[in-house]
Amino acid sequence: MQQSGNAKGVDGLQQCANAVQSASMNHHKERIDEIIEMTGAIPLFDRIDNTQVAMIAEEMKVVRLAAGKRLFSEGDESGYMCFVVSGKLEAFKQTRSGKSVSVLTLSRGRTIGEMSLLDHFPRSATVVTCSECTLLVMTRERFEYILERRPRVGTALMLAISRSLSLNMRRTMGQLADLQDSARAVTAATVIKAEQPRAKQPGFIDQIMNRKQSGLPPFIRQFG
Repeated sequence: MQQSGNAKGVDGLQQCANAVQSASMNHHKERIDEIIEMTGAIPLFDRIDNTQVAMIAEEMKVVRLAAGKRLFSEGDESGYMCFVVSGKLEAFKQTRSGKSVSVLTLSRGRTIGEMSLLDHFPRSATVVTCSECTLLVMTRERFEYILERRPRVGTALMLAISRSLSLNMRRTMGQLADLQDSARAVTAATVIKAEQPRAKQPGFIDQIMNRKQSGLPPFIRQFG
């Protein structure tokens, strides 16, 4: 009888363990499904096969930040990139004089810090949330894991990141061209204004002649 009781106890423990494992698996699947759904907001994943996206989703995590939070600072060590699912962030760059200048606004669908997966250079700017944000995060460690264990998936992701970097570079070059045109226009306007001749002020003789021609009485000098 005692053996039977022990057997029932073991069976009960096994059932509990199975239930915990099943709940954990369900939670994991729900988390992955949520991440897969979030990738729909990121154009970078549009050209990646759905099966590959699911594998990539297993290696990412969701981060939610309130407004006014700093994602990272200029000069920080880099080790992860982010995909903006929702919200808005602003990137700031420090000038030589120490002033912080806004250089970029990032919103839904944009990527942040792609180069951190490919190199070990410090962060080139400070990024702060302007509103509540939901981000997908991929660390360099998990990216390298994908490349090693699932090379086709890793290659697809790397190509997508390369296209994103190329698009950002083109966008930046366009903005620089616009700024250069604006600077040239301002400089040209300043030069034209400086070169305009000043109106000649009439001298005393000119004033006398003008008064004679107009029939006005001549000036009367006062001698004291």
